[in-house]
Amino acid sequence: MVLNEFGQLGLSVHAQLLKLGLQHDRFIVAALIEFYSLNLEMDRARILFDEIPDRDVVMWTAMIDGYGKIGEVGKARLLFEEMPDRNVISWSAMMAAYSRGSDFKEVLCLYYRMEEHGLKPNESVLVSVLTACAHLGALAQGFWVHSLAKHYNYESNPRLATALVDILNEGVMHFGESIKEIINEEFGDGIMSAIDFFCSFDKVKGVDGKDRVVVTFDGKYLPHTQQKTEHMVSRLMQKE
Repeated sequence: MVLNEFGQLGLSVHAQLLKLGLQHDRFIVAALIEFYSLNLEMDRARILFDEIPDRDVVMWTAMIDGYGKIGEVGKARLLFEEMPDRNVISWSAMMAAYSRGSDFKEVLCLYYRMEEHGLKPNESVLVSVLTACAHLGALAQGFWVHSLAKHYNYESNPRLATALVDILNEGVMHFGESIKEIINEEFGDGIMSAIDFFCSFDKVKGVDGKDRVVVTFDGKYLPHTQQKTEHMVSRLMQKE
């Protein structure tokens, strides 16, 4: 792997630290492990990781994240199961690794395990879970995770917004019309790329007693801020 100029600078700094006899300093080793993991130099990171006995959660997580980014999900999972203590970032890194490899069932399994440990999900966790729900067609779980995003005020996260749109796409596929086409007709072309675009949806009871989904779109460049798209929803209902 060819390192950029910052990567080369990091190697030079590492060499100087060795000359100064600081290779066993816990904080310096932690920084070096994170540096090599960020640059996807996992062989170098692993040497440092294996040499230090007192590893903290940051070191473990950096290794898991690095292995996940180069597709070594098996190695990432082994470290994940070995680590004595995990925080939400550790879980997030492991879920992201499986998400990159399109193992979406394992993403959901990890999420349920994390829930059992009583950890509050961060935005990255919810992005991985929503993406998994969209690909697996697990719409009920997706809507439920979206309610968590609303509860924790994560909805304005652009990556989370994209995952929510994916869920919504899956939810209306059986209507035979792409949700993006409907949104463009309602709000104009290009709305899907609006800055800070996000959507939310609420399950309500219709007059016929069936569950309905009311969709809300918002964002900096939307022509109608916080407008409920009743017309769009009625179009979908007519297609049932």
